[in-house]
Amino acid sequence: MLTFRQDFPPHGRIVALLSEIEAGVIFPGQPCRWRLLLDRHGSEKTARTDLAAKTALNDALRDWLRRAGLDRRIAA
Repeated sequence: MLTFRQDFPPHGRIVALLSEIEAGVIFPGQPCRWRLLLDRHGSEKTARTDLAAKTALNDALRDWLRRAGLDRRIAA
């Protein structure tokens, strides 16, 4: 769902993009810190790896879309 861009690898922040919208950010390190920028109540969270942070950010975005009624699932 999200694509990721890191302008200054390997230690620069990783921007999570939803199309052209900056939806989240990951700060690599031990532990990685990440935040969903779309959620006004979003607090900074942590993950063990960059990959785990990307997965958690995708999950957080899906949850935010569901709560906002913007998920793409069609009721059966």
